[in-house]
Amino acid sequence: MEKIFRNELEHASSLYLRQHAHNPVYWQSWSVEILELARLLDRPILISIGYSACHWCHVMERESFEDPQTAAFMNANFINVKVDREERPDLDDIYMEALQALTGSGGWPLNMFLTTSGKPFYGGTYFPPLPAHGRPSWLDVLAFIRDHWDNKRALVEEQAERLTKQIEGSSRVFLDMQLPADMNNEKSSILIQLADRILQSADANQGGFGDRPKFPHFSTLSVLLATSHYQQKIIYAEHAYRSLDAMLRGGIYDQLGGGLARYSTDEKWFAPHFEKMLYDNALFLDVLSDAYKLSKQEHYRKAMLDILAFCCRELKDESGGFYAAIDADSEGEEGAYYVWSVSEFEEVLGKERALKWIDFWGMTQEGNWEGHNILHESQQRVAFAEKWGMDEQAFNEELEVVRQALMNYRQQRIKPATDQKVILAWNSLLLTAFVKAYAALGEDDFYEEATALFVYLKKKFVQSGRVIGHQVYAGEVSGHPYLDDAAFFIEACLNYQEVSGDQSALVLAEQLTQEVLDSFNAQEGAFLQYTGKHQQDVLFRKINCLDSPMPSANSVMCGNLIRLGVLFDCDAWQVRGKAMLTGMIGAIQRYPLSFSGWAIRWICTEQSSEEWVLTGKKSKESLSQLLALYGPHRIIQTFFCNPEQPFPLLAGKTMDESCSIYRCLNQSCQPPEQSLIKILKTS
Repeated sequence: MEKIFRNELEHASSLYLRQHAHNPVYWQSWSVEILELARLLDRPILISIGYSACHWCHVMERESFEDPQTAAFMNANFINVKVDREERPDLDDIYMEALQALTGSGGWPLNMFLTTSGKPFYGGTYFPPLPAHGRPSWLDVLAFIRDHWDNKRALVEEQAERLTKQIEGSSRVFLDMQLPADMNNEKSSILIQLADRILQSADANQGGFGDRPKFPHFSTLSVLLATSHYQQKIIYAEHAYRSLDAMLRGGIYDQLGGGLARYSTDEKWFAPHFEKMLYDNALFLDVLSDAYKLSKQEHYRKAMLDILAFCCRELKDESGGFYAAIDADSEGEEGAYYVWSVSEFEEVLGKERALKWIDFWGMTQEGNWEGHNILHESQQRVAFAEKWGMDEQAFNEELEVVRQALMNYRQQRIKPATDQKVILAWNSLLLTAFVKAYAALGEDDFYEEATALFVYLKKKFVQSGRVIGHQVYAGEVSGHPYLDDAAFFIEACLNYQEVSGDQSALVLAEQLTQEVLDSFNAQEGAFLQYTGKHQQDVLFRKINCLDSPMPSANSVMCGNLIRLGVLFDCDAWQVRGKAMLTGMIGAIQRYPLSFSGWAIRWICTEQSSEEWVLTGKKSKESLSQLLALYGPHRIIQTFFCNPEQPFPLLAGKTMDESCSIYRCLNQSCQPPEQSLIKILKTS
């Protein structure tokens, strides 16, 4: 019990927790023992959830958690628990939903008050040290909660029970939801209506969806690209391109070093909160790969290479994994590492050259953001080059010289902190993105990074056909794996197998799927729970189907089951995957921005079944040609050499030195060909 009278975070694996290790608040890590302590002392629990790159988390720490008077009140009246949402996404998901049920909105820092059994009864996000902007002070909130705990306990317990039941049942609200009454049930019409519903939320001027703050919605852009391709309606792809182009020109994108910030505070993609998350950049690379396949636009190729360079330069661990995030703040100021003054430009570039690029990136003497300048492309490149008397080649060459000079100068600044935990789910998204980028561009650097990352993740996170942890920090694996850790890695294995012909990746995907169905199975229905059966320190095991900001693990497992069902001729897996999808059709149509990961799986299943098998050492060129074609509905299996075990799709097919290409449509295989072009011409 003595541990609650000191701060316990000094040796935590989480950078976010260690950032709070020297607060005068007696912070604890979450555990079953914490609940026991709360019951023993009859104190409410404050669970404060955030992440290392969160700007407002840092602000509240400076204003309140470092204040001795505030800390003394917290220590005397609460069991104070700090949680990294990236280490414990299960806790974050439950208590964020509780906050949204209470207030209608959410965000971080997430400060929730719990009963001694862990049930939430009150909460909020950032609270100032003094009342301001309609918010009570943090001390006022603390005093209010303690008064209710001491004097109105029945009301507190009643609220906690009601809220817990509400969030426990909320995950099933979207299952088996009815289609909108006005829907035409013809397949092609349903696809068009889905995309039309998405465009109703679109910002036709600035790209993206909605007003401020503006998030990228990567999966939704993928839905628009897929619908445009399969329905031959360019209007949907046009909005996806408009959105991607606006991000790449905006301040949300690092104009010098590459990499995307988490979101923009305005509707024009101009002013970000400057934190960079691995998952955002993986998903951005993923959708850029699709956009490039469909449009062949050079600036998408360039952006993909820049994101690769950013990830390898700033996020890659020497052992092979990729770090979670880069902070928004440095030297105590948000964005300080990324913003510029006119005088700095003149110092680096010289006054004459600086004048040109100050114009290009929309800088002003007084600053375009809080007295500083955020770099953003303030004008179209063609118009700018024409104004300054440059052709396209001269513009591109000088731009790269200027970017490198500015990068060299910027790297001398104090860098934001990097959260050096390697999260399996996020690295798996990056592995898929590397594979898709290689398929789109044929650039060997992407293939080499994908191969190295696959080897690293397999070595670190897999033992005896099961995933053993959630993250790696300082070389050590820790944490229970969550459903997205396993689901995203299975998907990455399937994608890696298609480009590499490495059948061990396919075998591993099958083994891990069997383990997932055992460990994450719900008591009833086709859907899977987010935490495994061995995890005991959560309020309840939740089914999560929302696709935001990442695809939900259930939607990814749905796609995995359907693909593996075909590859291993397992009807039970196909049936289960399709049952999951059927249960989500109503939610997809009613709320497409929230269920766009599901929508992609549904769009793919609506296409004709199409499996490709390529065999022989000489099939690599044909494989590259096939991979470069857009077609997320295709299932591809590649055999450059004889497999160690029989695979159903290889049955009856020859395996020799030459290239043999088999295309199977709707469970009927066509005769083999040696020319992909010939197959495509006759289809």
